[in-house]
Amino acid sequence: MKLFIYYSKIDPKQEPYGKLEAINLEDAILLASHYKEMSKEDFLNVFEVKEYEREQNKNNSRPSRSKR
Repeated sequence: MKLFIYYSKIDPKQEPYGKLEAINLEDAILLASHYKEMSKEDFLNVFEVKEYEREQNKNNSRPSRSKR
């Protein structure tokens, strides 16, 4: 299963309204439209769905756990 988010089409920051697990994009759209109690067509007029990609911190800013 993959993780997907859905967000308003007019939001330039694409801040998620919700997050869900689904087999593929089509399944994610169906699940999200069900959660919002909207038809698939109405849902897609308002929202966009995409696979969630976690941003990985490349410089690993977490403090070290080593004892001094």
